[in-house]
Amino acid sequence: MLERGNVATGLSTAEHTVSQTCLGPYQAHVPFGPNCALADVQADSALVMCSTQDVYGTRNSLSRLLGMPAEKIRVQYYEGSGTYGHSCYDDAAQAAALLSQLAGKPVRLQFMRWDEHGWDNYGPAHVGEVRAAADANGKIVAYEYQGWQHGWSNTETSAQLIGTPTSEWPGGGVQGVNRLACGGMYDIPNLRLVNHKLPVTAYLKGGWLRSPLDLSFAFASEQAIDQLAYLLQQDPCEFRRRNMTDARWLGVLNAVAQAAQWTPRKAAANLSRANIVTGRGIGVGTHLTSYGAAVAEIELNKDSGRVVAKHLYGAIDAGQVVNPGFVENQISGQLVQTASRMFKEEVKFDQSGVTSLDWASYPILRFDECPEVTPIVVQRLDQRSTGAGEEVMAAAAAAIANAFFDATGVRMNEYPLTPSRVLTALRGGKAA
Repeated sequence: MLERGNVATGLSTAEHTVSQTCLGPYQAHVPFGPNCALADVQADSALVMCSTQDVYGTRNSLSRLLGMPAEKIRVQYYEGSGTYGHSCYDDAAQAAALLSQLAGKPVRLQFMRWDEHGWDNYGPAHVGEVRAAADANGKIVAYEYQGWQHGWSNTETSAQLIGTPTSEWPGGGVQGVNRLACGGMYDIPNLRLVNHKLPVTAYLKGGWLRSPLDLSFAFASEQAIDQLAYLLQQDPCEFRRRNMTDARWLGVLNAVAQAAQWTPRKAAANLSRANIVTGRGIGVGTHLTSYGAAVAEIELNKDSGRVVAKHLYGAIDAGQVVNPGFVENQISGQLVQTASRMFKEEVKFDQSGVTSLDWASYPILRFDECPEVTPIVVQRLDQRSTGAGEEVMAAAAAAIANAFFDATGVRMNEYPLTPSRVLTALRGGKAA
């Protein structure tokens, strides 16, 4: 828990207060090419050919599984499909090694699509409750975020099947409420962040997925901030600007607003009865070490409930950027992936297991839905270089959610913004 000031007093005495409870789904890595591994396990040595993000970590896990000293195991890397996190590559390597040990011969193991979809290390689901308050002058005076989520599994499915007890990945800053996505960009005198850690063994197997949990944090947090601006009848970009004192947060906010040619107005000021409506939204947030801001321009078909992002703008301050073109590519990819996760991606399951086992039941963004993207690098030659591979996804998720409100005057409490959820919300029901 992180706390400063007196949140209860700030909330009770403020001119305007808002609350937002939001749900984020389990989401999957689902690489286009399912994972594969080849293993040759002998009595006193082993060779495993596989994809991995950490050959030494994979070797250590194989050592524990096979009961063989790590120095007797050689892990040879082969490129696999991109996973943006911890997908099933270690699971494939362990399964191949176990089968080879049992057979006494080399084994090549290839997962199928339903294996990859159904036994992934999913990005954990999240429930976030945020309360925020502002005074009559537009100053944010109190903020509270309470988040419920579980961490990551440190035991692959293949190991569990032979009786290895489930264990949790050692805790870290990316497995709990992230202050950089939950109010940390604003100058707030009374702030309280509460992390409710759930047991990893009681839920679907979890693992890191690009910008872990940050989309869920920003989806709740930045909608509440946007709602304060709405109650104050202020432009959402200007409201954020007035509550920032950090030059680097201001830098990305101003950069993305300038690139998107943001013109000040109150959100949801141009609501229309037309079937096709548009909206724009802004958001800020990051993952761990850098600064991110985004603007989203969306289009909604009220008859079908289909929402698409027409244009996404993303700005990152990652300190001194040696090759701006590489960072622009990272921003572009993050914006497209965020659109897919905000509009499409959700792991479905019942009491027996995961049911979204193919591309029909777990859809991703199609080419005709891909937004135009504008990446902006805010160069800081006097600052150390920091991360750029995950740092604008939270902001983009927030911008999309706020653009939906601008287009409809309705707040969504759960993503992805599927047609059924959208239509329910537009009809006045609970968007769930």
